[in-house]
This record gives sequence, C-alpha cells and structure tokens, in this order.
Amino acid sequence: MKNKAIFSIIGIVVVVGLLAAVGLALGKKDNTESRVKASPVCELAINLTPKTTLTPSKTPTPTKTPTPTPGKCAVSFDLPDTAICVKDPVTGMPATFTVHSLPSTGGPFFVQTDWYIVLPKLGPHHYVWTEPAIVGKTYTIYGDWPGIPNFPNYNGTVENHYGVNIVDNNGTPVSPNCTGGLDFYWTPYVNCPEQTPTPSTTSCTNWGIDEKSGTGSKVVKISQDLSTVTLAKNYLCSSGFCEIESMDYDPSRKTLFVVPNVAPTRGLYSVNTSKNDNIADGTLTLFKAFNPAFQVNGLSFKKSDSSKVWLWRNGHGLYTMDLSTGATTLDYASENNVESIEWDNQSRYLYISGSSKTNDYKVSEFWKYDPMSNTNKITSLPNLPGVTHSMDFAPADYLNGSLIGYNESPGKNFYTYDLINNKVIMNYPNVGINGDAFAACIPD
Repeated sequence: MKNKAIFSIIGIVVVVGLLAAVGLALGKKDNTESRVKASPVCELAINLTPKTTLTPSKTPTPTKTPTPTPGKCAVSFDLPDTAICVKDPVTGMPATFTVHSLPSTGGPFFVQTDWYIVLPKLGPHHYVWTEPAIVGKTYTIYGDWPGIPNFPNYNGTVENHYGVNIVDNNGTPVSPNCTGGLDFYWTPYVNCPEQTPTPSTTSCTNWGIDEKSGTGSKVVKISQDLSTVTLAKNYLCSSGFCEIESMDYDPSRKTLFVVPNVAPTRGLYSVNTSKNDNIADGTLTLFKAFNPAFQVNGLSFKKSDSSKVWLWRNGHGLYTMDLSTGATTLDYASENNVESIEWDNQSRYLYISGSSKTNDYKVSEFWKYDPMSNTNKITSLPNLPGVTHSMDFAPADYLNGSLIGYNESPGKNFYTYDLINNKVIMNYPNVGINGDAFAACIPD
C-alpha cells in the first residue's frame, strides 16, 4: 500500500525560560497537536534501561484520556511531553499511543506514524502507514534519541518528536482533530544528577567464529572486555563442517545457532554453550534442514518473533526460514554481497554490513532494512569504520546495548558503534582472528 498521507506540521517554536518562582516550563504548539507542559521525569518512564536514576522534581500531569464519542475520532499518546536526561544516543526509543474511538462511517481506517529529531539538528521524517486502526489498541513507535552533545557543557535543547494521524483507505487524514503528538526533550535546566549505575549481574559469554576458508572453522569464546579469545571447538573441513559465516542467539529458545555452508546437511545448527552438561562446548547439532538449501552469509533472529529466522544469500537477497518446516522464502531481492545482518533490540530495523560491488568484498558499506517502509526498504548509511565481517547488538545491561562490530580490515578488532551519530564509541584490542560470525553476551 503506498503512503499517500503527509503530516502537515508547520513550524516548531521552542521557548525555554527559567522562572524563579515557578520553575521550568517548556511548551510548543504546531497545527496537529497541543503541547503539554512537563517537568523532568526519570528515564524509567519511557522503558529505557537507565544509566542514572533521576529524582523528578514533580510528577507531570498525565495527558487526559479522551472520552470515546460514537461517530467521532480520538487518539492520544500515553505520556505528555516529557523532559528526560539520556546522555548517550539511543536507537529505538519507544513511545506509545492509544486509539480511543473512530468515525462510524468511511472506514477502514489506518494509523500513520512519524518520528524525527527536532534538535540539536533537524532530521528527516520517518513515516509508516501499514497498520489498521483498532479502537482500544495501543501502538508503539520506535524513534531515535540523538544524545546530549558535550554533556554537561551543552547549552542548547535536545528534542525528538513522535506523531500519529488516523487516515482512511486513500491515505487522507480523517480529521484535523484525530492526531496526536509527543516530544521527549532536554534543556540545561533539566535535573541530571550523577549517580553510579547498578552493575550488571548478568553472567554471559561472547561467542564467535574464527574462519579460515578451505581449512576450517573454529568456534571461539570472547571475553566480556572483547580482548581475549579462547578455543571452544575446531572444525576442520575434512571433518565435514566448515565455512561457518553466520551466527545468532534465539532468546525464545535460549539457543545459539550457526549455519555451516559446508555440512552433511545444509541447515540451521544449534551450538552447545552450556557449562552444566557433558557435551563439549561448541558442539553442533542439526536443528532444521533448509528447504531449499543454499549458502548463507548472514543470520539473525527478531527478538519479537520466534517463528522464523532471517537469512542473507549473497547475490539473491534477504530470506526468511520457517522454523517449524524449514521452508525458505525470499523476502527482499538484492545483489549485494553481505558479511553480516542483525536485527536491533527492538526488532524494528535490520542492519546489514557488506559490499554492493560484485567483485570486491573489502568494502565497509552499511545499510538499514525497514520492513514497514512503503518505498525503499533498504537504505544506505554512512560506511562503517572498517570491513565489518560480523556484528551484534549487545543486551541492554552489557555495553549499554550498543552495536558491536568486528573490524576484519584493517584492525582485526572489535568496536562499539553509535548509530545515531555514525561514529565509533570505542575500539578494542587486536585479537588476530578472522571473525566471520559473532554473538554478544550469550547467557551462561
């Protein structure tokens, strides 16, 4: 369905004032929704894993829930405009809204959502128009937060905006009143007390593949500081298993999986990671054969969907595999040669590293796949810092949920990456492997 609807958002005025008697008020208005004054609230209010726990100066007044009126339309976000202190960039910051009522005639109706960064630098709109509007249903929009530049010395405002329209089958807004909007924002007046985060108690191990084409594949463990590699099991090609170029963890099955491109049976294999059994670490067991079978260069599970796994086949594109039948289906055709794919922690975007050049794999190109886009589902992002053979998103309590990549060339090292500002957060030491596959912080 093509997205014909366009949000009519004209102008955003930011007024920040410090009133000695009454404290901070920040308000804005555009032509689609009225803005609500809000006081600083803690990060937990938007379901983020906080680095610091904030003590709100007062609890903001909740947005009044519209009273459903038969024959009329009402939609609202579940929070008012909200001040937050989130210093680092966040990919996939959630905002929820609820459809309270819909017109009695003229359906079917759909929700059209949008988000964009307002400040410190205006970003592009991200429109989505795919879901039917259902009375009483709560929906979630995942947007990005740019982080607070040069904190605590930044004197400007940081803000992102979420919006929703109810549209008809032709993409036409139902009513100027059937819209909703929400802003998360930060100003220098928002309280950001420094507190020590509670250390993670998660016991986990990073896993990977040290691949030498034509010789063998080593299943390896990587320390939490991403600086030490130890061998779990070595598979020589002569043994029947090698050319393992993809790996990912399925949280619903609590199982680590790989795809050996040389194997007695082409398919998805589980990797033994348990310390509490008599099976050697790194032992592979066939979970489900492919039908039809093909070489796989990328593997990723959505955290929100345990029914299938996503696979990349170079020269052909993105496939899904039904985990109950093994059936593989082409989802998106592409001739790109890919090194790694990975869904983010919100299961919103699939990130892809590789090369668009047919005969040159030594390229650090980077893409984002948006399954809900009505136009180009795969868009180009700025190049990664090196030829990234593997990557994974850390869980929230390990390295702040960052994207971890393995720079095969020139560094032979792991790095964490800021997806909002397109830059390396930290480079880790050279570990000297051919890291063709990687899975972050697999529970012990």
